[in-house]
Amino acid sequence: MDLNCPNCGGGVPHNLKYAKLVVCPQCQTSLFLEDDAVRNAGERSAIADDPSIFTIGLPFDYRGVAYVPHGRFRFDYGQGYWDEWWVGADTGEALWVSVDEGDIVMQKPMELKSAPPYERLSLGQTLKVGSDQLKVTEKNWSRCLGYEGELPEVIAVGEEHGYVHLSGPNGLLLTVEYYSDKTQIFRGHWIDPFEVKTL
Repeated sequence: MDLNCPNCGGGVPHNLKYAKLVVCPQCQTSLFLEDDAVRNAGERSAIADDPSIFTIGLPFDYRGVAYVPHGRFRFDYGQGYWDEWWVGADTGEALWVSVDEGDIVMQKPMELKSAPPYERLSLGQTLKVGSDQLKVTEKNWSRCLGYEGELPEVIAVGEEHGYVHLSGPNGLLLTVEYYSDKTQIFRGHWIDPFEVKTL
């Protein structure tokens, strides 16, 4: 389905039924998608074109599964930044791929009845989540620097949120994100960048 940007009138490709935020490829205006209509979000988003193993629309393979990046957020955490890519798999599922200075983790949203409050977690603390014994290995705040492509969430440039990484055996990583109105939890594993192959 193609939409037209209300800012510049250019065509905005829109292929994902779960997309809520799209960046116009012509003028970089952020657009909200609401009931098959498009609304100008009132801000522009541009991410510096740094070298990356991933590119929007360019498929890659990881362990025999093909993925296509549809969009990405960039977050600043004080000592640097990381990119979060929203990718679709040829299996029909979608997930997040985070890249921080060459380290890559693949994560999916998970259901959890409750999460510990951000203030009660500290580095080195050990928690049991389900059958997993996890350790708090990172706790920080981040700020959205920008985004591009099609994304399933609406996050404004400059918006901040707290996050905590809980690490477990065999590269297991649980990430808890704390926003003002919600808490999100993602589960996944660190992966070897050399196993990612561009198709």
